[in-house]
Amino acid sequence: NDTIELNAGDNIAIDSDLLVPTTDLSVTKTDNLLEVVAGTPLDYEINVFSSGPSSVMASLEDVLPIFPSQNAGMLSGSISWSCVSTQPIVLNSTYDSAQFSTLENASTVVMNGAGDRVWIASPDINAVSVFSKDLNGDLVLLNTVTEGDLFDTVPLADFTGISALALSQDETHLYVTAASSNSLFTFNIEDLNSIEYLQTLTSGSDGIIGMIDPVNLTVSPDDNGVYVAANGSDAITVFSRNSNTGLLSFVERIRDGFGTIVPDSNVIIGINDLRVSPDGKHVYTVADFSDAIAIFSRNSITQQLTYLEVIREGDTHLADDVPGMDGLHDLAFSPNGQFAYFLATDDQSLLYFDRSDSTGNL
Repeated sequence: NDTIELNAGDNIAIDSDLLVPTTDLSVTKTDNLLEVVAGTPLDYEINVFSSGPSSVMASLEDVLPIFPSQNAGMLSGSISWSCVSTQPIVLNSTYDSAQFSTLENASTVVMNGAGDRVWIASPDINAVSVFSKDLNGDLVLLNTVTEGDLFDTVPLADFTGISALALSQDETHLYVTAASSNSLFTFNIEDLNSIEYLQTLTSGSDGIIGMIDPVNLTVSPDDNGVYVAANGSDAITVFSRNSNTGLLSFVERIRDGFGTIVPDSNVIIGINDLRVSPDGKHVYTVADFSDAIAIFSRNSITQQLTYLEVIREGDTHLADDVPGMDGLHDLAFSPNGQFAYFLATDDQSLLYFDRSDSTGNL
């Protein structure tokens, strides 16, 4: 039954809680060897990882051992850290198309590692803009590139239906997929205040196949490969990257039910997203129609992929049944690559897996 609100002023509740810093910091050191040969170089790998939830400012010092009087390893008391409570999300400013026309129906955003530059795509007006960002999060528009802009007297063409952005790991180049034109664009951004056009790669031209309706892309951690999720082709389009120029070259198309995926099928139909693991060894995909997570090994020299396995809703996986995966849309890794997260929008669920560094298995 309808109810009349007699006192609208009491429809509020306030709760204040003191945020108590809590950290979980781990440090590992290894040379990945069982024995060494005297006189040969020896490399150690030190990994520092925080499982949170609070931010950790860590300072690590590992004094080199003096053989044979000291054994290699972490010296007692050499590790120190401090932590502060993770800042809650606070609305600082709101920007809209009334202030910046380039924000008209903005759909995707990327930020550089320093946090002082932000690139935003607006597919409705076929534009990508770069903003500066200060410590308060305030934005200042620096430059915009749109369909028809002139670069060396040649107009930028087919820059329509922008679907995704990705920065190279060295942050010298920006890669943009355009779903309406089945194209991938390369821009030079070494000058952080500008966007310089370099290259267009289009499905069906110059030997490139399997890039219909590109919806997402990712750059490998070693900066040598770019992988595109082509939803309309049910495929992964693979490119190698020139680390000096940033230019891309077509390598292969991985299509559902063909090539390396055989004899499996219905693995990447409706592919929405893909990521290379932080160690660069594997590529993972999520596909909406297939309701599946697919895992591929990656050749870091050729950039080629080899299909390993698929995980589907209802599968028995490590003695447990995989829960609902309808609407698989996004995926992400923890910084150390030990955990993988998958978002299934239709099931309103977030799936969380442990990941094996050696095999890539989840």
